[in-house]
Amino acid sequence: METMPPTHEFSGGFIKVGSSKEFPIQSTLTAARMDIEPGGFREMHWHPNADEWQFVMGGEGKVTIFGSHGRVKTMAYGPGMISFVKQGYGHFVENTGTETLRLLILFNAPTYEEILLTSWLAANPALLVADHFGLTLDQVNKFPKDPDGIVAARI
Repeated sequence: METMPPTHEFSGGFIKVGSSKEFPIQSTLTAARMDIEPGGFREMHWHPNADEWQFVMGGEGKVTIFGSHGRVKTMAYGPGMISFVKQGYGHFVENTGTETLRLLILFNAPTYEEILLTSWLAANPALLVADHFGLTLDQVNKFPKDPDGIVAARI
């Protein structure tokens, strides 16, 4: 995976995905390699088809996981540490260090699927989102329509 080109490149990093689409003989898991630059974060998202294991190869960061019934947990992690995200739980990752956060990620499904929070919000009627979140229509209409998923630090 280190030598394959990124599946997606973003201003705050990249992700490389190896699934049954790239390797048809593999039918039980998907692997990903993700880098997030200092100050960047991986947008809030969830995976509808798989649990996720994140192994920190280098750098420092935090992962925040949202479960049902208002459960939330934030964990700081560094090299050699692992986080687990249950299927369907919302989560995001922040690079809190001064070097690139390097992750090896495994999913217990043959394909990679994700739903980004901004994509989910953009797919709903703007008036509905504005009413439920106490926003103006102008604010909702500024939401990204084609989000990157990894966001660079904003200064």
